[in-house]
Amino acid sequence: DYASSDKADLGFSLLFEIAVPDKARAIAFAKHHLCVGFKNEYNLIHLRTHEASFVFKCGLNKTPVIAVLPNGELLLQQDAMARCVDFEGKPTRVRESGDDGIKWSEAPTQ
Repeated sequence: DYASSDKADLGFSLLFEIAVPDKARAIAFAKHHLCVGFKNEYNLIHLRTHEASFVFKCGLNKTPVIAVLPNGELLLQQDAMARCVDFEGKPTRVRESGDDGIKWSEAPTQ
């Protein structure tokens, strides 16, 4: 477990800390990973080993948005496009053209 709960007060206690290179602007749990959106990039941090892996750059907007989809994917914003990746950071919806994003008319904010 990553955090423990005392049933008496329903609080949580810290079991470990993970050092990150910048202020997290978006965070989502992704099975055994923590998906973290920083100002310039998305990273997946493995909760057991604490190893971080780069997913991709946030783009020019620099406002990361993360959504966990019910089928085990992460939807990550990159400017006026959203890209789907699995919980290991690999693209899941790549078209024959090589494009793996959903294009928006403008960048979503939440």
